[in-house]
Amino acid sequence: MNNLTKIYFIAILVLITNALSMPVLAEGPPADLDVLRQAVADYFPYEDRQYRMSSDDLYAILHDGDQTNDPFVLSVQTSKQYELGHIPNSINIPWDEITDVAQLQTQIPKDKLVVVYCNHDVHSAQISAILNLLGYNTLDLFYGLEGWTQNKVAIPDHFDPDCPCTQEGGYLLDTQAYTVEPTNQFPELDVSGSTTEEIIIAAANDYLASERDTYSTIEPCDLNDILIDDDSDNNPFVLSLQWPEGYTKGHVPTAVNIPRWELFASAENLSKLPTDQPIVICCYLGFTSSQVVAILNMMGYDAKVALHGLCGWTTDSEITHFDITDPQNWRDYPIEGTAVNAVYEETTAETAIEETTEESVTEESVAEETVEESATEEPSQLATDSSCQQIYMVQYSDMLSEIAEKYLDDIMAYNKIVEATNKMHATDDSFANITNPDLIEINWKLCVP
Repeated sequence: MNNLTKIYFIAILVLITNALSMPVLAEGPPADLDVLRQAVADYFPYEDRQYRMSSDDLYAILHDGDQTNDPFVLSVQTSKQYELGHIPNSINIPWDEITDVAQLQTQIPKDKLVVVYCNHDVHSAQISAILNLLGYNTLDLFYGLEGWTQNKVAIPDHFDPDCPCTQEGGYLLDTQAYTVEPTNQFPELDVSGSTTEEIIIAAANDYLASERDTYSTIEPCDLNDILIDDDSDNNPFVLSLQWPEGYTKGHVPTAVNIPRWELFASAENLSKLPTDQPIVICCYLGFTSSQVVAILNMMGYDAKVALHGLCGWTTDSEITHFDITDPQNWRDYPIEGTAVNAVYEETTAETAIEETTEESVTEESVAEETVEESATEEPSQLATDSSCQQIYMVQYSDMLSEIAEKYLDDIMAYNKIVEATNKMHATDDSFANITNPDLIEINWKLCVP
């Protein structure tokens, strides 16, 4: 064998070896699945698109004196949750009763902004995603009613600052980068429809009619227990939606990073997800994960939300970009419902809901109970004090004089706000303590008398 023949022979061997070692890429997705994927890619086109509204912004727009710009506020709380506490004038279509997109379409306007909320920003994020795919102008309320009120009767399972993730910094963070090949087969999407809208509606209806609430979330502690046990066979596929630079700083162990705006951009990225293994999705707060979970389950995957996202996993604010334990990050706006005048007792979420909804709590009975048991019980933190006409959270560039002019029609009445706020601070330190009216800070809680 001459030298030239040897070179050709070696080159052929190299090509064969490389071909055999290359991953076998998945076949293209079914047509209906790819139609849905492309619609989602249009919904998640780039990194900085806004999908939610803050409680501060919603409160401001609802109280700016101009009703023409008010959004349609949709509650998808359960009926019991809505009865306990809800945003004033919001319309309730309970999440657990929605089995068909038509139930939403017949009640929600398509020509104005819709703000959707539930108690914890999980179910509302899913409904918001479905509505946006169908052409509605929908935003999700940041952290749901939990971000609007701290009333522990209305939100008996409000995030607990003493949860395991806040102890000694939280659960283990991983900095190793994990990658997967695009070799997984796609799920079969068995839906009827000839147009994009018909396919979206059919896929959404299949998901909404399923037992979705029994498997769409997982607690951080449960995920941690699964990941640290000695049985790797029960591990889920953990998908991180973090920004790439955040992922490198720390993430849930074994998590593969595919940002939201990349996941549906190509069939190749989607084929990195397994169809024979549960998928747990983790973002920063749980909102984006909830949207992606709804979409993946519509596609036929088995996906769950890691509740509270990275904020339920670690207290490292460099990783989470949000301090979930800081009371300044939670609002205290007025609500309607039986929880407003109820007395909070340390009890389970289920008991609080049953007790408060089965018996209508009157102001008179609450007053008597508070007097008799004042040594051990306190009224709900979110019940508005009679000395406050309303509660105001300080925004960027706010001045007390401007707030006084807007709400009291007197630029010099700012001293009344100072006096009322400091009076409330004496018994409730969630209100600001104003020592210099010229120096107020963003997120300070003010009492407008």
